[in-house]
Amino acid sequence: MKRTVWWILAALGLVGGAAAFFWGRPVEDPYLAALRGASAQEAIALANRWREEGRPVQSYVTARAVEFVLPGDRPYRVPLPEDQMVVAIAPYIRTTHPCEVHYMSSCQGELANQPIQVRVTRADGTVLVDQEMRTLSNGFLELWLPRGATYKVEMRLEGYRGVEVVETFEASRTCVTTLKLEPDAA
Repeated sequence: MKRTVWWILAALGLVGGAAAFFWGRPVEDPYLAALRGASAQEAIALANRWREEGRPVQSYVTARAVEFVLPGDRPYRVPLPEDQMVVAIAPYIRTTHPCEVHYMSSCQGELANQPIQVRVTRADGTVLVDQEMRTLSNGFLELWLPRGATYKVEMRLEGYRGVEVVETFEASRTCVTTLKLEPDAA
């Protein structure tokens, strides 16, 4: 009898609630299960993956936390490290959009899946990043930088070059869509 009822409920998409009812075990929400114990870097990776998969999850990052709105309008927060902040940068050649807070679930940059040479330096000339990176399918690069500083970010892509100044203070933007790549004269 229980097996027949289970199959009927499965056909109706009610297995999780039915399992909790019939067997007395709650079924953990898969989004909460994935996020519980995740670092901020892991939470952002999940947010990017869920976007790719078309999952109904809203996600964005502030200067202090990765924020989620899970199905059923349930909020969930993963704090950023005290000493680091993420800045998502979407370099562009032709099109961009105005943005201050990076929404992993909806922000889209022009240059998706592109290899870009990235160089990040502090005001004193110390180089923090100097490597080729690939933009995500949303056209963004995510840079984890120490808090409380100003950085010069230089990007190069096949004959194009752009420079932007970014900051990692409490009121700093987490979404940078103003780094325009211009033809490189060098």
